[in-house]
Amino acid sequence: MEIQMQNTINDISHIQDTNNSYKRGLDLDRQQQKGIGKKQRASTILIANNNKFRKESQMIDLQKDPLYPSLPNYITDSSTKGAHANALNFTQTIIIPNDNVSQQQNNQQFQRLLDEEREAEAAVRRKPRSQSMKYFNTTISNESDEYFKEDKDSMKNSQQKSSELGQVDLGQILQSKDGVIPEQPPEYEMSPGKRKKNSQNDQEKKKESTPFVTDKEIKDPPRDLIFRWNQFLEFLFYHIIYYMFGSIIGLLILAIILKRKNIRTLRNLGFYGIKQIQKWELVFSNLFFSTFVLMIYYIKTLSKVYIVEIVLLFIVLIQRAIIITVKYGFMLPQKFQIYKTKILTRDQIMTEFLLGEWTEEKDKVIDKELNLAMSRLEIEKSSFYLCFIVQPSDDKLKELLNPNSQSYGIGDLDFQNNPYGPKLIKVLIKHFNENNSFKKYEYFSIFVSLVKQVIFLSLKLLTPQFTDQCISNCVFEYFILFSNALSDYYLTQTFIMFTAISQRHLKRIIYVMNQLSHMISAKKVEEYEEKKLYPTLNLTSDLSIRSWFHLRNLTLDFGQKFYKRIEYIISFFFLFNFIFMAIIFLINFNIIPNPGMNVNLYFKLYSIYCSFWLILLMWDIRLGAEINKHFKIHKLFLMKNLSIIEDICSNYFLYFDQNAQCENFMYRELVKYFKETHKDVDFSIMANVVHHLRPILNSLEGGIEQIEFYEKYKPFKMMGIPVSNNLLAKLILFIISLCGSVLASMYLK
Repeated sequence: MEIQMQNTINDISHIQDTNNSYKRGLDLDRQQQKGIGKKQRASTILIANNNKFRKESQMIDLQKDPLYPSLPNYITDSSTKGAHANALNFTQTIIIPNDNVSQQQNNQQFQRLLDEEREAEAAVRRKPRSQSMKYFNTTISNESDEYFKEDKDSMKNSQQKSSELGQVDLGQILQSKDGVIPEQPPEYEMSPGKRKKNSQNDQEKKKESTPFVTDKEIKDPPRDLIFRWNQFLEFLFYHIIYYMFGSIIGLLILAIILKRKNIRTLRNLGFYGIKQIQKWELVFSNLFFSTFVLMIYYIKTLSKVYIVEIVLLFIVLIQRAIIITVKYGFMLPQKFQIYKTKILTRDQIMTEFLLGEWTEEKDKVIDKELNLAMSRLEIEKSSFYLCFIVQPSDDKLKELLNPNSQSYGIGDLDFQNNPYGPKLIKVLIKHFNENNSFKKYEYFSIFVSLVKQVIFLSLKLLTPQFTDQCISNCVFEYFILFSNALSDYYLTQTFIMFTAISQRHLKRIIYVMNQLSHMISAKKVEEYEEKKLYPTLNLTSDLSIRSWFHLRNLTLDFGQKFYKRIEYIISFFFLFNFIFMAIIFLINFNIIPNPGMNVNLYFKLYSIYCSFWLILLMWDIRLGAEINKHFKIHKLFLMKNLSIIEDICSNYFLYFDQNAQCENFMYRELVKYFKETHKDVDFSIMANVVHHLRPILNSLEGGIEQIEFYEKYKPFKMMGIPVSNNLLAKLILFIISLCGSVLASMYLK
């Protein structure tokens, strides 16, 4: 008996030591818990998990103890039993058996507690995170030991902080190394009063959380542009309603049509909220609306001239709306929906309004369009280098080098000293912009618009038939005349500004194409007025030849969204004016019944008006035909170079002879370059010649096929028809004949 009691006392001492170790662990946990600050919530959850794990470990270890099942049989002394009970009092989940309870009942009760705890854990996994926090709080609150009272208080504080900071993902806590995750920012919507008090950095962070405000969402992805008629017609309808009914009535009508959820679309279109756009749109729309109302009023009392005036003014209005809304037809559907549902900033709206950013063409715009073009064409920048047959001057070479390039030490691949393709085309674009300022185009548009209005007002006021039948001493009639002229001036100036921008862009493409022609020609091309800026390209370098084709494709693809917009607007305007000229022609030859002498006179006056528009359009069409002409010019130069390489490859025994002296510049420089760069190669052997020249021949042949593909599928088009000089000549003759017939009939009658 004494031996058994001694063993029991030893076991109890072992359990007390375990309890003391557990207490020390809890003290350490509480110290860590008090020092975590803002991370209180995550650490408290982790402590709860650790406590639960320790209790289960103590129960399992005690259950495995060989003395545990036999405790009721040998504990007879009440003091000893009490000591044992105090030793096990650190947790409620451990049951102290006594003599009156059987071992089987104790085991069943222990198993029941384990099952309940497992069910509770499973319920936590099925509950939301907010409810899972309550579960841990409830679990800890059930502990009756004094050491868990402080844990309970800390969990209450953690729960209060968690309600302020938001719920934390428990999976992130378990996956983190130290059991603590970074503090998450509060997710709540700030009131307008608090938003004004925040710093500028906080406001920028707030903007980044809204759609279409960050640079990532503003950037257009590299893609081929597709015109979507539904987007174009929808916004065209909004602009026509706004112009016809004025700023007040027009906005009310559009607000009813769009309803409340899409009312922000009107702001994104510039109808209100953007001063740079609104002040001009407001003046024009109200002026047009008042003129339109007065015309309707005087239709019954005066001649039919006002009917014609309304029709003509409405056509001009549609032309202006087309210039503005064509860009929406090329938008991605996602970006189009952003225009309809989100509020954009002033800079985002002004960026593309009437080709706004394209008029400045700063380095930022040039770099943006070049990067988009290279992404669309899938050009690899790391190998986009060229080599000239004669090195340019140090100043010119320095501005073409890429500071991030490196030398591979293989053949002539010394990229540190070779011109970089994107830098070359950027230098050419900037050189053109410096010599072709946009200011002169702006002054030209103002001057031509004023001259046009002076001519038309003079024709109207000095024509007896017009003044006798249409103009009396009524002030309102003169107001109609001059307000109509002012509206027409505003629209004319917009159209001429667009044609000036389009002509500048097309001329820039032609300028770069001319310089590319110089690069593959041994001497300056005489038919070009531009100076040859850089030497001839080294045709013995396969990499340089492929880079030249990249430059050519990049030139045509640069500013694609503006280039495509120009094509569509020219097509729309040409179709409008051509149909109107055809109607005038049919009236003059009595194919269509004449509505009256005064209306006939008005049509004759506006035949000059249509001729004016067509002349401006013909200038753009001529530039487009010049771009298409470069397909044939470049093919011609490449075929000449191809014949030179083929001749050298066929007659290698003549050109690579030591005593041979070539008189032609291209032959002499190519042979000299081959000999200097491949000194260890014996070019008297045909296999060596073919080995080095065959890749060059393949590159030239593949490039010619590529140009033929672009000529067939990607030329400059008008109404889907590739323009050429022959087509342009036929159109000019046809328009001259129409104008001549109208003018002749007007004076002969």
